[in-house]
Amino acid sequence: MITQQITAFLNNDIPAAYSFASPEIKSAFPNAERFFEMVKKSYEPVYRPGNFAFGRNQMSPDGTVAFQEVLISAPDGKDWAVFYELKRQRGGNFAINGVRMMRETNSQGI
Repeated sequence: MITQQITAFLNNDIPAAYSFASPEIKSAFPNAERFFEMVKKSYEPVYRPGNFAFGRNQMSPDGTVAFQEVLISAPDGKDWAVFYELKRQRGGNFAINGVRMMRETNSQGI
């Protein structure tokens, strides 16, 4: 799902990128265009990553929330650790419920 959303961002496929957002994210950004503009403005490494690789992951004890680390090399050459929160939905699938980015100052590259 994360790879598919990143691919959608790279292809400027607004509806596809938005489709992976949780209902909570969609309530904060009630249309795909507003969501896409927020990502472009606030999460440029996610919107336009260079290389990326999956790191550590963890599941909550009750299985309702998963956390996935993604290491991203941004186009400007800076490295980021991006932490995705994935929330299980009623049908059992997960949706992206948030992203937190940290500048990876000790990175040796991806």
